[in-house]
Amino acid sequence: MIRLMATTTSISSSEVARIYWDDIWKIHGIPKKIISNRGPQFAATFMGELYKALEIKKSNVNGLPSTNRWSNRKNQSRNRSVSKTLH
Repeated sequence: MIRLMATTTSISSSEVARIYWDDIWKIHGIPKKIISNRGPQFAATFMGELYKALEIKKSNVNGLPSTNRWSNRKNQSRNRSVSKTLH
């Protein structure tokens, strides 16, 4: 089913999330798929705002807090060193 809402062409992803929260999610739930011609940043911000409105906390797949790339590289290097030492 498609729901159409009248908006302006300059609507932000936060505003779309607000419309979704107000008028759509109660009927259809959380979207399984987002189709947008505005790029991945729009969809990511939309979902982030929707999660915030629904009070859903985002976490990584493994449930641990995310780290930056430098920390990830450092941890990978450390794990390789430990692995080599043990074998």
